[in-house]
Amino acid sequence: MHLRERSPKPDLKGKRSPLIGIDPGHGGRDPGAVGRKLGLQEKVVTLDIARTVSDRLKEKGFPVVMSRNEDRYVPLGQRVQRFNSAGVKLVVSIHINSARLGEASYMSAFVVRRGGNAERAANILLPLLVKEMGWPNGGVREADFYILQRTTAPAVLLENGFISNGDQELALSQPGTRERLAGAIAEGIEAYWKAIR
Repeated sequence: MHLRERSPKPDLKGKRSPLIGIDPGHGGRDPGAVGRKLGLQEKVVTLDIARTVSDRLKEKGFPVVMSRNEDRYVPLGQRVQRFNSAGVKLVVSIHINSARLGEASYMSAFVVRRGGNAERAANILLPLLVKEMGWPNGGVREADFYILQRTTAPAVLLENGFISNGDQELALSQPGTRERLAGAIAEGIEAYWKAIR
């Protein structure tokens, strides 16, 4: 599979759209979090959302690199190397949260540190997701996640609700919900690019 799945298209001002890295969390032997009611696996949801985000971005003229586009295990180091080698300009890692108690229901975004373009992207992406789903806003937070630390491009990790919450697990099991999440993420990436160019 080629790193650049589609060549950049000029935008309305003649500039080339940036290469975007999309990272569906987990995969293969690593299912991620698993829902308690339906047994829904995080890796399935994240891949479906990521594929739709990729399709939406390509429709908008953005070339995309996926860390995986099938159900297989890809080590974090390989994901980072793939994005860095391709020269992506933004990385968005897609996840679903989990908690011991089933009441947790918020959406959140993580960056390695505040004050840069990663936080700027997170502050655009998260409100759009919250508005689309109507789930609580857990805010933008700092974390030392590997993919946030090691990518040369700004990187944001999105937690799209809680698979441990029965209502959200049911919602996330439905294609329509995943389409809505993907649409908000793609819209946010486009808005971020327009804001920084």
